[in-house]
Amino acid sequence: MPDIGAHEFIGGSGSTIPVAPTGMSAAPASSSQIDLAWTDNSTNEDGFRIERKTTGSFTEIATVGPNTTSFNDTGLSASTSYTYRVRAYNTAGNSGYSNEASATTSAGGNTTVDIFVAEDAYVRGGSNASTNYGSATTLVVKESANLSFTRRTFLKFDLTSYTSISSARLFVYGSAQQGMNINAYKVSPDTWSESTITWNNAPTFGTYIGAASVGTSDQWYEIDVTSAAKDEITGNGTFSIGLKDDAVLIKTITLFSKENAQSQFRAYLVVTGSTGAGSGARVSSSSAPAGPGPAVSLMTPEKNVSSTIEVRLYPNPTPGILNVTKADIDRVEVFQLNGALVRVFDRSDLGGRNEIDLLSLGTGVYQVKIYQQNGELTFRRIMKTN
Repeated sequence: MPDIGAHEFIGGSGSTIPVAPTGMSAAPASSSQIDLAWTDNSTNEDGFRIERKTTGSFTEIATVGPNTTSFNDTGLSASTSYTYRVRAYNTAGNSGYSNEASATTSAGGNTTVDIFVAEDAYVRGGSNASTNYGSATTLVVKESANLSFTRRTFLKFDLTSYTSISSARLFVYGSAQQGMNINAYKVSPDTWSESTITWNNAPTFGTYIGAASVGTSDQWYEIDVTSAAKDEITGNGTFSIGLKDDAVLIKTITLFSKENAQSQFRAYLVVTGSTGAGSGARVSSSSAPAGPGPAVSLMTPEKNVSSTIEVRLYPNPTPGILNVTKADIDRVEVFQLNGALVRVFDRSDLGGRNEIDLLSLGTGVYQVKIYQQNGELTFRRIMKTN
């Protein structure tokens, strides 16, 4: 079938061919995905036709609806360069083509993502031993010789998509009545549910994992749980963690649960590892933590991120000026949680500085996408404050 050019009519009466889109861009998202974006300059298109080539001629790979300005091309080969163009169409015909844009998929490797807590609850002993607190907006840790005052917290994470894990870190948000440690243990069995767990039927505390020193101010606290997470993926893939106070200080640690209205402060794991073919970490699709770890919950979880040198953004939350710990940044994109691109910083904008100026953004949680000069890609969630 012959190509329908920008000035050929295929039907319609009095219709006008759409204006050609411009600003076509292509960005590698992983070893198998490239993200496309363009500017819609027309008001009468029925949609857009997206074309791709590696070598030789372009081939149409997809059509998308009117007012669409982005497309994620998936199922690609690793370490391969692809070139794209797009044009609008309606019943009158096709517009001219946009500019061409090229990108090369990454070589692959480990994936670093946040895995948000699937279930969380605390239990209380003594006269409260049969009470379920799974709907509470906080998680409580307290140890006392009097079991009626004792509370222990349980967290459950889904690691079933992982075939290997090289690093796993637990982040919890909250504070203590006084400076004290919170201690993490493997617990079993994993069949508990936040809606039914009580002191009487709670899992048993097993192997000690690690601890974090919790202060009196609400903030993120980190525990390295790598060894325990590795063990879990050789089992059923469900990772249950118990938190308690080993010192029996009769003081309270209060953490944010996933039921809290500020759900961005719920517990999560930062996991670096490999997933099975075609699968990704099971990541929540709601608001992600504004903590120190990376997050990609609104992106596909199988995005590849180097684990050799971790990119960190601070302070987080930030009032506006965000520092980046790695010097080879090529491009930074900032997105709202609905996926809207709100800021782009190219290497020339950064001017050799490791600072991102977000002062003009409104308060809230944003997704930051960092392109490094070696082709690696990193995601972070940040919270912008006043």
